[in-house]
Amino acid sequence: MSSNVGAGADGLNYRMFFSEIEENSRKRKDISQQSLADINLAIHSALRLPELLENIPASERANIYKDADNRYGHKLFNRIGKTIGLIIPRRGGKARFVLTDKLLRFFVISLVPTQRMTLDHFKRSIASHFGFVFEEKELLQSPDWANRREQLDLNAEEADFLEKMLEASGMLVKLSDSCSMVKNPFYKETAR
Repeated sequence: MSSNVGAGADGLNYRMFFSEIEENSRKRKDISQQSLADINLAIHSALRLPELLENIPASERANIYKDADNRYGHKLFNRIGKTIGLIIPRRGGKARFVLTDKLLRFFVISLVPTQRMTLDHFKRSIASHFGFVFEEKELLQSPDWANRREQLDLNAEEADFLEKMLEASGMLVKLSDSCSMVKNPFYKETAR
């Protein structure tokens, strides 16, 4: 991950790329895998800042990194991610980020505070709150992808799996071909 500490407009210095669980595109899978590898490297590097060692007695420094990786670092991140279904496969290599129905419900409940929100605003909210994106061109907001621009297809057809998942779960209202609303079915208006 980049050592660039400048944050994007939303304050995040990273982007994580979602792919479908049953993704057909090898390229989208590869980008999602690289995105996960970047996050793992960032966590790994953050635990190795020299300033952190200043607070640890010299006698305890020998195994401190191995312990930190297992208890607080990228291995913990991967373990939790696999447990909640954010990262697949649960075992083996080529791990990547995926969007599951449970995660989609979480995003809707946490980001759609009232009954509805446009689909575009919903996608932007997911990116600004959590750092997840669905399109290759959105990765350019991360310094990690600035030097890998040639790996991205900026004219790629937009993936429609988010819309299909929202529609299948009854959380998408299509107003026209160009406008859709994300509906929060869990929203209950309170009496005032």
